[in-house]
Amino acid sequence: MIQTVKRGDSHVIVMTGSETAKTPFVLFGCDNDVWLFDPIHDSVACLMLHGETFSFEFMEENNQQIKIEWNCSLTKITELFLIIFNHDTQQTKGFSYPTNVLESLANVLAKAKNLKS
Repeated sequence: MIQTVKRGDSHVIVMTGSETAKTPFVLFGCDNDVWLFDPIHDSVACLMLHGETFSFEFMEENNQQIKIEWNCSLTKITELFLIIFNHDTQQTKGFSYPTNVLESLANVLAKAKNLKS
């Protein structure tokens, strides 16, 4: 995903299946940013921001589950902004993306929330 976004693809949204977790994850990339979402819990991790990648480590990983320490939460998606709350800094910040891309992201996140296994 990161390499795809770095190559300049306008935007990418991928929903994983049951091969990764009991509930799907959503990967979102746009404008040199990449985010990982757990839609069921509104959790978010920033994997790349303005082209700078960030390390991402699992707290626990085995053949039955992965446990992630999520440092952000999705507050909401508006017409112009992805609003994220950072637990470490206790700050809320808006990230601007094209309206049609944010609409697509909101639709995929809503679909993923309804796919509980």
